[in-house]
Amino acid sequence: VAHDVSLNSKLYLNDDATFASNLILMKDASMNSNLLVAHDVSLNSKLYVKEDATFANNAIVMKDVSLNSKLFVADDASLNSRLYVADEVSLNSKLFVAYDVSLNSKLYVKEDATFANNLIIMKDTSLNSRLFVDNDVSLNSKLYVSLDATFANKVIVIKDISLNGKLLVADDVSLNSKLLVA
Repeated sequence: VAHDVSLNSKLYLNDDATFASNLILMKDASMNSNLLVAHDVSLNSKLYVKEDATFANNAIVMKDVSLNSKLFVADDASLNSRLYVADEVSLNSKLFVAYDVSLNSKLYVKEDATFANNLIIMKDTSLNSRLFVDNDVSLNSKLYVSLDATFANKVIVIKDISLNGKLLVADDVSLNSKLLVA
């Protein structure tokens, strides 16, 4: 055929069809089996996939990605910038952070907390129960105790002691130098 061919009804082919140029369809195309494309595919509008989609290699998206349900990742996930989460975050295993962590509100720890180095607190510290210290405690300023204080062993004071009330001693008192009574 040297010129155009017009068919006013259906065309049935029992074997392969080869087109040496573009195939232009004015309406929908229906395929009842696989579509195999040897080179790139360009879509100028949306792509709808009714069931699962599998990519055998990387998927590169130039703009935002919106997921309206869960995201499951079978292997590591790498984010090269910030991660913003609008609601709670649950981690079912350990969290490792390579650099500083900044928290702009309270930190709640349900069980024990261990610090492998110094703990520096910029403001007051409140403990609502007892404090146990395995080694020496150094205070570089005054110690205020609002109720009784009990020492299970000796109290050694390097300089003067001022008592602004009575001194009650249950047992002997030894003085190794003068006693001055004013």
